[in-house]
Amino acid sequence: MPIKRKPELDDNGLWPVRIMYLRMSEKPKPQALPSPAIPHAIQRAEKPTVAFYRFLYDAVGRDWAWTDRKKLNDGELKEILDDKDTEIYVLYIKGVPAGYAELNFNQFPGSVDLAYFGIMPEFIGMKLGPYF
Repeated sequence: MPIKRKPELDDNGLWPVRIMYLRMSEKPKPQALPSPAIPHAIQRAEKPTVAFYRFLYDAVGRDWAWTDRKKLNDGELKEILDDKDTEIYVLYIKGVPAGYAELNFNQFPGSVDLAYFGIMPEFIGMKLGPYF
């Protein structure tokens, strides 16, 4: 398993920030990815509770210094989670949450924004990301 190196604080005591955007300009060629050889499921969390979402967000993003959603109060976050254009999917391994993805369909007509995606640290290295 690769060693993760946490970023160093800069001279002002701030975390370095890198914002990346990816755009798919053409449809990918279909390819079958092997299903993980362990019991798993991907389930849509319909209108998840704020507490459950915060658990997922923190478990996936803690080591990567994710902070965006932590700045929202519960009401603001609930509004996003209850929006008809927001979908949350959770990857479970043997019944245990192992990662999640948040899709937003309201950014641009006919497109979807993969707003958040990640695998929990205990499951990194199991080749679940490409499958998920």
